[in-house]
Amino acid sequence: MKVQFVCEVGYNHCGDINKAFEIIDAFQFCDVFKFQKMDPKTFLGSKKYHAKSPDNDNYFNPIYGKHREYLEFTIDEHEQLRDYVLSLGKKWACSVHDIPSAMQIIPLDPYYVKIASGRCNNFSLINYCLNNYKGIIHVSTGMTSKQERRKIVNYSNNILTYSCTTDYSGTGEVYIERMRGFSCHTPDIFYAQAAILNGAKFIEYHCTLDREWPGTDNKISLLPDEYERLVKWYRKNEEKYRRIKFKKPFDVPSCEHAARKKMWSTV
Repeated sequence: MKVQFVCEVGYNHCGDINKAFEIIDAFQFCDVFKFQKMDPKTFLGSKKYHAKSPDNDNYFNPIYGKHREYLEFTIDEHEQLRDYVLSLGKKWACSVHDIPSAMQIIPLDPYYVKIASGRCNNFSLINYCLNNYKGIIHVSTGMTSKQERRKIVNYSNNILTYSCTTDYSGTGEVYIERMRGFSCHTPDIFYAQAAILNGAKFIEYHCTLDREWPGTDNKISLLPDEYERLVKWYRKNEEKYRRIKFKKPFDVPSCEHAARKKMWSTV
């Protein structure tokens, strides 16, 4: 399977569908465009919904629930974005943060449904997606203990896990475990290169056109030229990458037979 590069638009569009289209256009070299869907009243609960927005996350309303609602696209808008992505020959996917959102997104037939790190311990949501979505559920594993990650990895054959370090500082360690997906919160392609060489097949970065746009995700996102360098690096080296095998077979590999015949000790 070839590596697939995911443009995580997320909420970097700031609630403006025109910005979402602009991000898609700028990152057309990617394979997948992923958005997010949340029902703030369900996701936050009454107390958090009516709380004052954090000082670094109050761009659109001083009440946090209203701030989150400002960022949400309607299902009609998600359909518009899906149709545009598909018209480009690309794939459209979406993260769902709660069951009401999953109920709305799954009928749109996304390439995959994603569960974000902050919801990876919500097995009611995971079970709903497993029972109602015909494809593979992608799950990020940021902020988890080893025991919690093991439970997710072993929970279902229809789950594809992402190695993820949920650190927005840009200064901490970046953990890259051997998983089929890698979600990066540090705007540097070096870590994705390491993940690809560690066997990752889905590479996900938040993407933006301006790191000064409102929102914490914009600040840790890749710009188009940065992400494109990663894609070009992979495509230039794709044939060499396919030759890398991460586990030797039980018997002597066929590529070593000639050397073994010539050099193998008979003593």
